[in-house]
Amino acid sequence: MKKKFFLIVAVIFGISTAGMVAQDFQLGAKFGANVFKVGGKAFDEEFRFGYHLGAFAMIGLGEKWGLQPELLWSSVNTKAATSLDTLYSFNNVTDISLDYLSIPVIFTYSPSELISIHAGPQFGILINPNETTLKNGSNAFTGGDLSFLLGGQVNLGPFKGGLRYVIGLNNINDISDQDKWSNQGFQIYIGYAIL
Repeated sequence: MKKKFFLIVAVIFGISTAGMVAQDFQLGAKFGANVFKVGGKAFDEEFRFGYHLGAFAMIGLGEKWGLQPELLWSSVNTKAATSLDTLYSFNNVTDISLDYLSIPVIFTYSPSELISIHAGPQFGILINPNETTLKNGSNAFTGGDLSFLLGGQVNLGPFKGGLRYVIGLNNINDISDQDKWSNQGFQIYIGYAIL
């Protein structure tokens, strides 16, 4: 828990420090839809809707380059495959909702003022592990999720809109190494720069 707290403080400190020395700085809010699935034999492999909302900062690092850190509440929904309960002794759980505190750190390239291309890592902290426990009380999902994001954004003055592909890089299965589970999917969002 202390590591998670210090990570969040370090990100916020980094954003504020970089904003002071950067050429351009924006701060805003965003929200949108997650269209995700949890990959692995234990799940039905269908994309399902969730949501995300939070804040972003845009820090200009030159004429075309920038850094866009974000702090988001993100919900990923999935459904257990019929074999999951017998494989892992879930307590008759079929619909699973994973809520993450997500911290993307995105590098941006803007070939024009209208369009920017985004790529970078995202770290997610699982907020609701107690809702994903097995009958024996152990957690089914790991507490952290590391992902890579790739996408684009349209910039219309203070209004932002974008689409990203998110692919999980680590195994979020906290039960065994026999079946790798990972989040993957798309995010579509709109945002507004307040500053």
